[in-house]
Parts: sequence; structure tokens; C-alpha cells
Amino acid sequence: MDLLVDLIFESDDDIEDNDEFVERRPYVIRNKPNNFQVWDDKEFFNRFRLKKDTVLELLHAIEDRLIILRNKSRSLTPINQLLLTLRFYATGNFLRACGDFSGVSISTASRVIAKVFMAIASLSATMINMPQSNVEIRTTQQAFYDMYKFPREVNTQKSLEIEKDSFLLIPKLFAITI
Repeated sequence: MDLLVDLIFESDDDIEDNDEFVERRPYVIRNKPNNFQVWDDKEFFNRFRLKKDTVLELLHAIEDRLIILRNKSRSLTPINQLLLTLRFYATGNFLRACGDFSGVSISTASRVIAKVFMAIASLSATMINMPQSNVEIRTTQQAFYDMYKFPREVNTQKSLEIEKDSFLLIPKLFAITI
């Protein structure tokens, strides 16, 4: 009991000098550039690998899933969320670099990319067309070969395949219509 009383009524003089308090870093509000308006069409394509018209079309398809209900100060708009995600996909970059490009932290960039990915993935039923007939399959195989030199590839949803005459793992692709 005496130990508890001593701890409660301990004075600041009794605290050792080597116990230091860690100061928090100050809260930083970064400027969020409007990447859609800043870049002309060519520079926009170089940074995001899509044209502005295509981005707007995609935004209109997923915008209802990206709207922020509680608009806290400085929250990302749906277009900025989409552009952050497209920048991440286009560059294959780190979250820190994409976050810095968009003026957000690493954790915010991670959450936004996951949210936008789920919104885009929800469009798969309408945006991904698989060839149905043998003629369509052969045409798609030839197109993949002509464009990317992929032998005998058509498309699958979840698999990797090792072709008989190939020593490479070749990811099978979707035929995407945008």
C-alpha cells in the first residue's frame, strides 16, 4: 500500500533525468494538385497511360462508389482517387512516390488504391468480354500473338499456364473493352 501511495504522490524531482518524452511530428497539410487540369493531353497520357476521355468515362462508371459521405477537410475527390490509382498502375511505383505525387500519405494512398481497385473490379462483368466461339478464340489468339508474341494465348480469369514449347510462365490476359 505504501508503494502505491509513493507512486501516486511522486514529485517531478523524483523522476530520473534520462526519461525523455518523444515529441510528435507536426500535422502537415500537403497541397493536392489537380492532375486532371494541370497536364495537357500528351503529358497526361505519359503519366497515367490513359487518355482524358477514357478516364472521364471510367470515372462516371465508378464515381458513385468513390464519393465521400463525410467530407472532412482536404479529402480526396473521386477524380483524384482515380488518378492516384491510375498513376500507381501506370508506373508500378511505390505507394510513397504515388502518394507524394498526389499530395497524400502512404496510408491514405494504400486505402484509396484498394477502394478504387474494388470499384473497377466491380465493372468486370460489363467491361471484360471473353471470346465464345472457336472463330473468336482463334482471332483473339492471333491478335495476342501479333501484338505481344504470346503463342496460343486467349484468356483466362485466374490462372498461369506453361505452354508446351515455352519455358516461360505467361499470364493469360483479358480482352478488355473500354
